[in-house]
Amino acid sequence: MWFRKKEEEITSKKMAEIAIGAGTLEFIYILLIAWFMLGINNIAVNIRGLDIVFIGAWLILLVISAAISGVLILGYPAYLIYIKKIREGIYTFVVIIITLLAYLTLTLFLGWLMYR
Repeated sequence: MWFRKKEEEITSKKMAEIAIGAGTLEFIYILLIAWFMLGINNIAVNIRGLDIVFIGAWLILLVISAAISGVLILGYPAYLIYIKKIREGIYTFVVIIITLLAYLTLTLFLGWLMYR
C-alpha cells in the first residue's frame, strides 16, 4: 500500500523493547489514575448532593481508562497479528504481561516493606 512504509525486520530485541516500554507506560498510567482517584475521592467526600455526578464521573473514568489500557497493552500485538506476524504478536503480548507482573511484584514487595 502507498501509505505504508517499507517493512523493517522485526527482531526479538526490538519487540521486547517495545513490549517492556508499553508495560512500563501502562504501569505509570495506572499509578497516575490511582493518584487521581485518591485526590478526587477526597474532594467527593467533602461535597454532598452530587453523588450521581461523581458516580457517573467514576464510570466515565473507568471506561476511558480501560480503552487507553487496551490500546497500550493490545495495540502493538494486534498490529503485528494484523500484518500476519502472529508469533511476534503473541511474544510481544506475553512480554507486556510479564513486565506488568514484574511491576506488580515489585509494588507489592515495596508495600510490604513499608508497612511491615
